[in-house]
Amino acid sequence: MRGLNACSAGIHNAKPVTKDQLEWADVVICMENEHRKVISERFPEIYFRKKILSFNIPDDFHYGSPQLAELLEKRIGEIKDDIELF
Repeated sequence: MRGLNACSAGIHNAKPVTKDQLEWADVVICMENEHRKVISERFPEIYFRKKILSFNIPDDFHYGSPQLAELLEKRIGEIKDDIELF
């Protein structure tokens, strides 16, 4: 099993995702498809070189939400073979 290192960044907040963060990532997972679109517009040169997936989870949960944690765990289970990290 490969190790997993993750970082969190936003799209519409005070510290949005940066070019360096995207370059660092092997796989980028967004909460919703709109976030993928924003990344493609801000960083087109990186967008086509990275595997960028969407969990299709509405980005309206509060930080630390148990419901969000449950949804994230479910989605990770669904895509873990696709991202070849486990």
